[in-house]
Amino acid sequence: MVEYSQGIAKSDMHTLNSEISTTETAIQKAKTRRDRTIRAREQLDLLLAPKGKLPTTAAEIVAQVDLEDRLELADEMIATKSEALAIAQAKKNTFEKYTISKRTKELTVDIELAKNVEINKEAAWSLERDRLAKHLKQIELCKIQAPADGMILYAKYENRVPVGGMGGISVLDPRAMTEEGATVRQRQLILRVVDLTKPMVVNTKVREALVDQVVVESKAQITVDAFPNESFTGVITKVAPLPNPGVFSQERIKVYSTLVK
Repeated sequence: MVEYSQGIAKSDMHTLNSEISTTETAIQKAKTRRDRTIRAREQLDLLLAPKGKLPTTAAEIVAQVDLEDRLELADEMIATKSEALAIAQAKKNTFEKYTISKRTKELTVDIELAKNVEINKEAAWSLERDRLAKHLKQIELCKIQAPADGMILYAKYENRVPVGGMGGISVLDPRAMTEEGATVRQRQLILRVVDLTKPMVVNTKVREALVDQVVVESKAQITVDAFPNESFTGVITKVAPLPNPGVFSQERIKVYSTLVK
């Protein structure tokens, strides 16, 4: 707005004023030339008066024709410049009354639009800033402090689903597996902290035919696939009174959960 009002508008107005001034000067010069030509023709007429106002020599004839031409050119110049002056004045009048006002209104609208865009951007920025602060706070709250020292393990579930009907074999339910990318629910057990310095508990499965031979507080030997050449000694701490639910195999062998510490 300042550029237009203090620069462009003033420059355009100066150009129009210069055009009007130049045209007015040209008209004045043309009028002066016409008056001078008229006086010269009057003087020539006075010189030719004793001869009946008729040129008799070639010089007089040329002088009279030249004066007539000069007078005609001066009149044409005055008419042309007068028309140009009227056009320049009309341009100036239009510029003063309409162009400046129109352009000023356009710039005012542009300024208001720019202000609205800036306000919207500031509001969006403020909203994103608040979201960022909320996310940072949530990240801080996502830091979990373990209640004790030990090794973190994914929680595993022994949920089994039958395959091939009730008489088929059973497999682990993949939806119960805790792994990276898995979907979790509220209050679901995800991680366990295992203290390797304390005794561990093994959850074994004893078949129904042998469960009567298992006695609580009796010793047991445990072997695992991870250490095929080693055996671990433990004590039976608990035998489930009821068999595990679900089908273990096609023979429908019932098993009982037995804890060995």
